[in-house]
Amino acid sequence: MLQAGAQLRYRFEVTPPPDTAPTECRFAIVISGAEERVSPSENVSFPVQGQIALIVYVAVGDVKPSLQIVNADVVNLNGVQTPVLMVENTGAAHGRLSAFLNGTDAGGTRREFAPSTLPILPGETRMITLNIDDGGDAIEAQVQPHSGDAEPDTISYPLTVKGTMNDSINSFSFEGVFEP
Repeated sequence: MLQAGAQLRYRFEVTPPPDTAPTECRFAIVISGAEERVSPSENVSFPVQGQIALIVYVAVGDVKPSLQIVNADVVNLNGVQTPVLMVENTGAAHGRLSAFLNGTDAGGTRREFAPSTLPILPGETRMITLNIDDGGDAIEAQVQPHSGDAEPDTISYPLTVKGTMNDSINSFSFEGVFEP
């Protein structure tokens, strides 16, 4: 048992059998806390248990992602018009897009955008949002159709975005116009 505030190092090794074909293996290491009962008020009690999972990707042999943008669009996410990319992975390993893209909206406002870093698994086509990059962690844009005097955190469509994308193996140029 690990006490609150204590630290523990955990090391593991993965040794695939020698005849394993090239592939990517994914698994999770899950660390669970002991169940505790919480009583926020008299006559109320319920169990609480926390877990942390570490996702591990193991490349066996020469496997790589092959990411391709198959569509650029604007979708409504939680009531907000958001620029997204549909990204297909035809490779044998997961991949993630990374980039700092320059964008200009219909009102002439310039911003940097960064794609969500969600993994795209082999054989998967996944929607990846383009988030306004404020210099810290990427935040989701507050995106609205052009209404004349836009607030600083809103995007007036159409939005033109361009720059260089990376998929951990390759770099490629991207230019797209996003319209709702």
